[in-house]
Amino acid sequence: MLRNVKFRLPLLLAALFLAHLSSLSAQFIIVAQDEDTITELQLGSLMTFSAGAIGETVSRKITVTFDGPETSSALIADPQLAGSRGSRTFDFVSASELPLRIKPGESVDFTVTFTPSGLGPFSNVFTLNLNQTDTIVFRRGSFSREFERTREVDIPINLSGLVANYLVSFQADGEGNEVLVEDGGIARFPDTELEQTSTATVVVQNNGSGLGSLEAVTLSGSDEFEIAGLRLVPADIPAGGEVSFGLSFAPLEVRMSSASVRFQFGLGTLNLTFTGNGVTADLIHETIIESTTSVVLEGEKISFPKTTLGEETSIAIRVTNGGDIDGALSSVSVTGGDFAAGDLPILPATLEPGESASFTLTFTPGEPALSMGQLRVNDKMFQLEGEGLGPMILYSLLANGTGTEVGTEDPLVFPSTRIGESTSQVFEISNTGNAAETIAGIGASGSAFSVSGLPPLPTQLEPDGRLSFTIDFEPDNFGTLAGSLTVGGDTFSLSGAGEELAPLPKVTIGGSGGIVPAIQQVSTTVSLEDAFPVDLRGTLTISFTSDVFSDDPAVQFATGGRFVAFRIRAGETSAQFQGGSGEVAFQTGTVAGLIRLTPSFQSEIGGFDVTPDPAPELRFSVSRSAPELLDLQIASVSTTGFALRITGLSTARTVDQLEFQFAPVPGAGLETTRVTADVSSPFLSWYSSGQSNSFGSQFTATINFNVDGDVSAIAGVAATATNSLGTSSAVSIALQQ
Repeated sequence: MLRNVKFRLPLLLAALFLAHLSSLSAQFIIVAQDEDTITELQLGSLMTFSAGAIGETVSRKITVTFDGPETSSALIADPQLAGSRGSRTFDFVSASELPLRIKPGESVDFTVTFTPSGLGPFSNVFTLNLNQTDTIVFRRGSFSREFERTREVDIPINLSGLVANYLVSFQADGEGNEVLVEDGGIARFPDTELEQTSTATVVVQNNGSGLGSLEAVTLSGSDEFEIAGLRLVPADIPAGGEVSFGLSFAPLEVRMSSASVRFQFGLGTLNLTFTGNGVTADLIHETIIESTTSVVLEGEKISFPKTTLGEETSIAIRVTNGGDIDGALSSVSVTGGDFAAGDLPILPATLEPGESASFTLTFTPGEPALSMGQLRVNDKMFQLEGEGLGPMILYSLLANGTGTEVGTEDPLVFPSTRIGESTSQVFEISNTGNAAETIAGIGASGSAFSVSGLPPLPTQLEPDGRLSFTIDFEPDNFGTLAGSLTVGGDTFSLSGAGEELAPLPKVTIGGSGGIVPAIQQVSTTVSLEDAFPVDLRGTLTISFTSDVFSDDPAVQFATGGRFVAFRIRAGETSAQFQGGSGEVAFQTGTVAGLIRLTPSFQSEIGGFDVTPDPAPELRFSVSRSAPELLDLQIASVSTTGFALRITGLSTARTVDQLEFQFAPVPGAGLETTRVTADVSSPFLSWYSSGQSNSFGSQFTATINFNVDGDVSAIAGVAATATNSLGTSSAVSIALQQ
């Protein structure tokens, strides 16, 4: 048993020791460092190298620091690269002789380099061989034992290499394909005419695998070359990317010129030379006017013959190449609205030495004045001048001596005006042109518009001449009224607002009114307190209201009827009746009642009713009164009696009795001298009949008398009529002649 125990104890201790060792790990800190950054590396980390050009070497330092416990140490062996040492683009150098054992806190440096031999990309694996040795002491009671454990650690680091490579190409506009230009190479612009410009595109391309950088582009040499459109530099150029800019050549002399462009990259430079040849052609410009040819130099004036408005004058322009090289007619342009170029050849046109091209200049004047313009042929400028002949008619409205110009598109608006009144505007025609104009006619349409103050037409308006007339607006209706003004061939719209007529002045009906006798003829007038601005038509109406329930047709005007027309002329106050009389008479009739005279008024213009409200009236009344006997006649005489015919009226349309007084002849005696007859019944029958209505209250009564005795003894008879209102005056007649 004792042997078994002694035998198993070391095995137990060894197992515990091994378990302790297995929990340990290698402790190394690995960092990579370049000029700007420090990066910690771990198993499988990637380090990227970027070269600015093929053959350029880029390096990174790798530092391995042992960070184990004090009882440990590390052995740094030679690292390994995956590729063969002779041809690879990656390499390394150790700062210390290897293998090397280091203590905790000590470091070993390596320098890894990348030198691209082509465009890439490139890759490799850099493997660090590291060994860590740990010393472990195991104690149990009085028992103590040391163990060493060595652990090998391989740490692979992936390497990637990229390289930028630059190609510069040159393409002149219109000259076909790009041309690659190498360092020190020459690129040529096409021959370029003096003061013209040739342009080209320069492209810097990165056809490598890494990021490139264009730091600067510098142009030196002739000032005839110029860079344009270059973005701000420094500028990064990613793999496959490019930077382009324009390069122009504008020769000033007939010679070969050159300029150098220096490209500064992240590492290295590229120098190119650009050349261009300035050439010229002697272009001669000529005018041909009515078969007369004249040379015109740059900046000189080309004058057109005077041209009537509405017509066109043309000048031929011929451009001839008098030089010894081809010339270009590249552009022709004209400014100035009255001038135009036509019959142009297809541009740009190439003119060989001695060859010509022609086009036409036209002048179409828009107004009678001197017109100026410019002709540009390529880069040469010529002045153009032409004078238009013709009148220039301007229209104006004058107010307080100041004119306001108007056109046919401008409506001529008059202020609001009362019907019967008028407003006016002075219209002026002026000729500011350089030729006379004939004004054939001037007129206004529209019932509210007219013109006045016209000169005899047609009339001729000389240059700087003026004529004026008046447009009158006299509204004949209210609301917006339209018309037009015609001046020669031009038409203007006219408009104005008519306002309603002013209230009629106070109306007076002539006469005192009041109570009037029956069967009278009364005269009356109609007048205004103030004159009215328009002619008036009027009607004077007579109406009758009976007091005894019966109309009287005798109540009417002397001219007949119960209506009479009159007229009051504008500016006057008194009415004129039929025949030009200033008054009219009416009959009062024979029936008691109320007579009213009422005028109504209407404007001649527009027919507007202007009767005041309430309408004026004058009242007359015929009173109910005692009968009135008008005539007494002998109807018949016989030996036994006689008959009397009595004519009279009763405004009350009642007669109750008739009384007769007989007078004897001298020397005779009468037994009966007075006779009274009750006639109320027959008179009631008469006035109640429809037949009596046409006679008003008039009546004619025949009374028969039978005489016992000698009729010749009666010298005469007097009669009176009586009703409830009184007795009439007596009327008499002689029976004996």
